[in-house]
Amino acid sequence: VLVNNGLIYSDDENNDLYKFGNDIIHDVIYNLIPPSESSKIHLLIAVSLEDTYVESENVIEYDAKLLWCYQLLVHHYSFGSTLRSRSKTFKYLVLLCDESISKQAYDQAYKYADRAKSFAVSMSELKILHMVIDVAIVEMKEKYLAIGDVISNYARAFDNSFDVLSNLKLLFTEINTRISTFENERRLLNIDTLSSSGRSGNSGYGDTNRSTYEKASQRKSLVLHRIESEEQLKWQPSFAAKKQNSAANNKCCTIS
Repeated sequence: VLVNNGLIYSDDENNDLYKFGNDIIHDVIYNLIPPSESSKIHLLIAVSLEDTYVESENVIEYDAKLLWCYQLLVHHYSFGSTLRSRSKTFKYLVLLCDESISKQAYDQAYKYADRAKSFAVSMSELKILHMVIDVAIVEMKEKYLAIGDVISNYARAFDNSFDVLSNLKLLFTEINTRISTFENERRLLNIDTLSSSGRSGNSGYGDTNRSTYEKASQRKSLVLHRIESEEQLKWQPSFAAKKQNSAANNKCCTIS
C-alpha cells in the first residue's frame, strides 16, 4: 500500500531496502515517534545492517557497499545512549577515517577523526584514534612536505593541506592529553585516601566527607568501566594498522 501510493519505494540496488518518497514524508512520520522509541528503532536498524553487511571484524579491503554501510551505522548508532552504541559509533567513524587516509582524502579523514573523539569511552579507543591520526600526519608529510614543515605551493593552493595538517596535529595533541588523563585516573585507583570506615558510610564522617567519597566512588566506577571496555576492542583500522606495523619494523613511525 505504501509503495503503491508513492510514500516509500524500493531501493534499486537492494530490493530489501525501502526509502521514503520525499523528506517531508520522512520528517512527518519520524517526528510522530517518541524519542525513547526512535532510539530503539535506530538501534534495531543498526544491528540489522551490521548483521547483514559487516561480515568480518577485520576488513582487508574497503568497498563502496561497506563504506555506505559504515555511514549508515554511524548515523543509527549515534542516536543510542548506551556505551555500546557510543563504542559502535566510534568504531565506524574510525574505519571511515582510515579509508579516507588510504584514499589520501585527508580533509575528510580529519572530520571523521574529530567527530570520533567525542565517542571514545576507553583507553584502547583513544589509542586507536591516536594511532590513526599519527598515520595520517606521517602520510601527509610523505606526500606534501618538501623540507620539514614547509608545504609546497601546490598543496597550499589546491588541497588546503597546510590547514588540514595543522588541525590533525592539534587533534593528535588533544588525544594525547586525554590518554594522559586516563592514565592519571588509573593511578588514582591505586591510591585510596579514604579509610574503610569512611567507605562503609561510618556515621563519624560528616556530609562533606561522605560527599567526597561518593564522588570518588562514581569516578572509580567510571574508570573501571573504561578499563573493562578495553577488553571488548577486537578490531583494527586495516590501512593505519598495516602502515604502523610497517613503520614499527623500520622504527620510523613517529611525529615531532
